[in-house]
Amino acid sequence: MPLKKIILLSIICLCIKGSFGQHKLQEHLDSLSAFKVQYYYEQRKDVLYGPDTSIRNLEEYNFVQREEAEYHNLGNVGNEAYSIMLQPLRAPGFSNGLHQFDLYWINLKDIKYYTLKRPFSELTMNIGLRQELNFRGSHSQNIGKNFNFGFYFNRLQAKGYYQRQQTIDNNISLYGNYLTKNQKFRTIVAFVLNSFKTQQNGGVKNDFINDPDKSPFTKELLDVNLENANSNYRDMFAKLNQAYEIGYKYDQVVDDTLTVKKYQPLCSINYEFGIGRNRFNYVDKSTTIDSNYYQPFFYRDKDILTSNDTLSHSLRYARITNQVSFEFLGYKKVKGSAGKPINLMAGASLIHENYELTQNFYEKTFNNLSVKGYFRSNELANKKWNYLASAQFFLSGYNLGDIDVRGGIDYNFKKAGKLYLNGIWSRQAPSWIENHYHNFSNTWNHQYKKINTIQLNAIYSNLLVHKQAKVFLKASVNYYLINNYIFWNTSSNAVQLGKALNIANASISLDLSYRHMHLDNYIMLQSSNRNDVIQMPKFFAKVSLYYESMVFKKALYASIGVDMRYFSDYYANNYNPLIGQFYLQDQLKMHYLPVLDLFVNMKVKTVRLFLKGNNLLQGIGTKGYYTGYLYPADERSFKFGVTWRFLD
Repeated sequence: MPLKKIILLSIICLCIKGSFGQHKLQEHLDSLSAFKVQYYYEQRKDVLYGPDTSIRNLEEYNFVQREEAEYHNLGNVGNEAYSIMLQPLRAPGFSNGLHQFDLYWINLKDIKYYTLKRPFSELTMNIGLRQELNFRGSHSQNIGKNFNFGFYFNRLQAKGYYQRQQTIDNNISLYGNYLTKNQKFRTIVAFVLNSFKTQQNGGVKNDFINDPDKSPFTKELLDVNLENANSNYRDMFAKLNQAYEIGYKYDQVVDDTLTVKKYQPLCSINYEFGIGRNRFNYVDKSTTIDSNYYQPFFYRDKDILTSNDTLSHSLRYARITNQVSFEFLGYKKVKGSAGKPINLMAGASLIHENYELTQNFYEKTFNNLSVKGYFRSNELANKKWNYLASAQFFLSGYNLGDIDVRGGIDYNFKKAGKLYLNGIWSRQAPSWIENHYHNFSNTWNHQYKKINTIQLNAIYSNLLVHKQAKVFLKASVNYYLINNYIFWNTSSNAVQLGKALNIANASISLDLSYRHMHLDNYIMLQSSNRNDVIQMPKFFAKVSLYYESMVFKKALYASIGVDMRYFSDYYANNYNPLIGQFYLQDQLKMHYLPVLDLFVNMKVKTVRLFLKGNNLLQGIGTKGYYTGYLYPADERSFKFGVTWRFLD
């Protein structure tokens, strides 16, 4: 994006004082609560959060680096990415099978609905070498007493270090929340847009990291597999939700001489209408299609390749949804006053979804009909224990017979910590692309069986404080039992296992601090009974050592330190851009050395900044490392970021 456009967009945002650039850090209530700046997510209106004002992990700006299990991408910020900790479960319902951009994706459930007394906004800009720019922001405010609106935007653009590696990611969300004067009718409109435009280079042709004879004079001239290939993935969805809230009126005493009429909702009847479009398009316009690159995947006849100078794949669908639901809001009627929160909330829904799908020349229409219900605890009841149970069953359509059952309970032992126990049983139809592929040169219709998954999860956390010393512990264990698991083999074809797959992973976070010194540790272990099917690092560790304190006569809050991370050796995934899938490879095992980053995080009033040096050990004993098969990781570089918050 040209500098003039960046400056102009910044001025516009500052004029409306709207911006938001929330890092995915731990969200907590802080001093902003004095201005009643809080937000909630639509699925849990009873849980309020406050904007994060800490500087902890502020340097982890690039999405793939995070507090816990990280991601590997195709070597550039904003590229397709996959988690190094296997996450086999997906949301219930239809899936096209394209999840390469899930890391950057925003959904309707991710929208933050604000409750505030004055406008709140935030602006963030992160800048790196090689024309790397991440610019994002958001704004929320009230118009009158009954209407609140907000928006969020994110633009990520990076050229990359190698040929044809540019990424352009855009995310937008909007919402409006209107409550009538009598507080009985509520209308919510919301919209999300996700757009990802990436140049595809297919990785470098030569393994220059492990072979000293193939070291390039400059990385920009290093040969890549694809010379004129691009992918464009775009999704948009809008919804209208109308609710009638059933309850009672009461008089609220403000002072000795003033009372005001209030309305206490007890339950609600909701209708929701949604409409959206999803489109994936891949095109290789090379004058000569590289048969060595594409032939092993999908083309049986080499003559087909030589007779075409364009190779493409298009998968798109339109979706219309209608949903009717009833909810009990977790309050008991109290005569003459506000309702008393009780530890029960419940709801039931009937959902219809119409899909019109097109894959190249193939067309398909289907209608999913499902019923969904839940009951859970009410955070406002302030109990030591909380629970959740939900189920969804599909009565017709592509996902006919699918079922998703979830349950969990947690208990607060106070000084002894908190324990979470969760379980999921899921039966899901394979995604579209796992079962179907229709192109001019190849077609498959697998008719694979439904995937049956059982997940068991336990999490324990505790914070111990003694004088100026603090210890935070969080331990997590996951176990998966999967029948009919589908994976993408070394030829990037979808294959269904005939035997059960067992996966176990465990992680522990141990954060130690004494006065101003901090040592944060994270360790992850994972294992499977089928190492030929699940190829992930068995071990990952991250250590952060930093000093954090007020400086310059308490005018600046700052931290300075290092992040070090290490992955055990493994066969990192290859990527097929034609169908947007990561798949197994057994040609090159990736060998990793510790990766070291240096950072400085700062905060002055409502401004937060960071300076970071990435991958500083590159060139000292290693030329780098791969995060995908022949996709080199980000080079040694320096980054800068600033976040500015407004309350007016």
